[in-house]
Amino acid sequence: MTAMRTGIRFDQRGGKVNRKQRRVAASAARKSKNKDLDEKLSLATSLADKCRICESSFDNTNMSMLSEWMVVVREDMRETHLYCPTCWEMGQKMIKDLEEANKEGDDKK
Repeated sequence: MTAMRTGIRFDQRGGKVNRKQRRVAASAARKSKNKDLDEKLSLATSLADKCRICESSFDNTNMSMLSEWMVVVREDMRETHLYCPTCWEMGQKMIKDLEEANKEGDDKK
């Protein structure tokens, strides 16, 4: 005997879910995704026009600048920070040096 698929859907509690409930749930999911996307887009559009460290100007129409400059988005603080390649490399080097110093300090203890 083979089992037949009935097409009946069940929610998490085991109850039946009809088409209207599925549509409402799908609509709510789309709205929440759109809200998240809108928040992220608003953070991206509030992009600065200069480097946060050295204050070099940023031209958002220049494709090479768009591909080389770094954008850091802090969603929890609702901030965007823009860094030129030189400042980004210096920051990365400083972080690497601090991590190595901390690792060496831990090894000596």
